Amino acid sequence: MSESYRNIFYVPPKGASFPINWLAISEDQVATPKYNWNGLKRKHAGSILWQVTLEGRGYIDIVSRKGIELGPGSSFLTYIPSDHRYYFQSGDRPWRFIYAMIQGPSTEIFFRSSCKKNTYVLSGGAIEPSLKKMQALLEMYQDREPSPWQNVADTMEILLPLLQQAQTIDLIGQEASQASSAKETSLMETIYKNPSLPVDKQGWAENQGLSRYQLYRRVKAQTGMSPKELRNRHRLSEAIRYLKRQNVSIADAATLAGFSSQNYFTRFFRKHTGFSPTEWKKHFAPSDS
Repeated sequence: MSESYRNIFYVPPKGASFPINWLAISEDQVATPKYNWNGLKRKHAGSILWQVTLEGRGYIDIVSRKGIELGPGSSFLTYIPSDHRYYFQSGDRPWRFIYAMIQGPSTEIFFRSSCKKNTYVLSGGAIEPSLKKMQALLEMYQDREPSPWQNVADTMEILLPLLQQAQTIDLIGQEASQASSAKETSLMETIYKNPSLPVDKQGWAENQGLSRYQLYRRVKAQTGMSPKELRNRHRLSEAIRYLKRQNVSIADAATLAGFSSQNYFTRFFRKHTGFSPTEWKKHFAPSDS
């Protein structure tokens, strides 16, 4: 079906259970219409797939939208199973791509708490950190396997920026004017650059010239979450980034990420990652940082 370039498959230690990890990372090239995957019939139910076009092009159908082109720099992020189909069309240049398959008992929790729909098309500079991470892993683990805990950390480093972008772009099937899109982008930038600001009129709403109700409606329509839910998801991403630094305490990470209470931060962190901040820091903070 495909001409394989590089593949890494990961099998967790027998009897071990980790909340989320990458199962496979692969760089492939296809040039046959036999390459045709139906998202409702895939194996690995409960997984997340992210696939990025490097050269050539492929296509994806999402629910009723057909033939969405996936050229160089375009990618799709999807939950399996869901109503999508991605494929190669006869007559096109070979489609070269890299992908990661992510699994684990917390996979659905991460995806559903961040994403309004099942499938997103992502592109632009926001996907670059995750792409570079995947390419680095292909080089790093050709001849050896990562430790289970390192796999979890690598997975989070790939996935969190993608979930954040999925929250801020127009979802598949939505149409927006350039002016509307610019307003939404400005709003999301305000939220992400000022995670400690309050939601009310003294914070994000005032910055955007909106009432609190208008802010709620706009954020809810774009992300499927309330402003507070979106803020806390972003704060979690920031906290994880700080916890990877050996010289940053858990209390400092909570404060720097915008959480006002360490107790609330600990409860929120465990709910969304399956770990306490202490456990996360113990396993994922580099000893030489």
